[in-house]
Amino acid sequence: MRNAKTMRKNGASHVEFMLSFAIFIIFLAFMFSFFNPLKKTSVDSSILTVLEKAVRDKTDIKITTTSLVLGKNLIGGISNCFGIESITGENIIAKVDGLRINSEDKSGRDYIEYKGDKVYELFISNNFIENGVSQSCTEINSGSGSNYTLGVTKEKKFIFMKNLEKFKEDYDKDYDKLKKDMVFPQQNDFGIVLMENNGKEVFRALNKEPTGTGVQAQNLNVEVVDENATIKSMILNIRAW
Repeated sequence: MRNAKTMRKNGASHVEFMLSFAIFIIFLAFMFSFFNPLKKTSVDSSILTVLEKAVRDKTDIKITTTSLVLGKNLIGGISNCFGIESITGENIIAKVDGLRINSEDKSGRDYIEYKGDKVYELFISNNFIENGVSQSCTEINSGSGSNYTLGVTKEKKFIFMKNLEKFKEDYDKDYDKLKKDMVFPQQNDFGIVLMENNGKEVFRALNKEPTGTGVQAQNLNVEVVDENATIKSMILNIRAW
């Protein structure tokens, strides 16, 4: 009788031990899943604002734009090209009817190929590649307002395609260094995709995106300019997780 009671008591103690152990394991699993330092939580959408600024800081350039109209007294009196006082002292690209013509900034003067009685669109930045003028140019004095008139001069930031290509190169070559240079939160990751307005992909810097949920994404309407001052409206998709 005594042995039976002892066995029942030992059996009950064993069951209690197993229950307590099971509860302990469940508790540990819950705590690990809740406080797991390796697990990424979903990111707030505000991180996209941080990412946009970081990408634009790496890729933007400032361009000065204006227009030029020659005075009626000069029409027909210029043979090849004309020179005016330099507008900013930086490289200049000129266009007429949307087509690029020869131009360059040299010795404090802007030299532009003569195309007659036209509106000359001017794009100015040292990031541009000039194609120069080879002929002897007519020098125009800026002292008289009747010689030529400049339109409103504006400064605007554009994404520079060459900078975007360098950004992609750095992303693929040393992502961690790029993220550090951008002062982007180290616990998060990001990627970008550049697309035409029709959705056709131009390139992507995106090799770490996880599967599943928790990714914040946004399409940005941007203006991208190349070394020839060709400006295109495009879509920049930014993603963070």
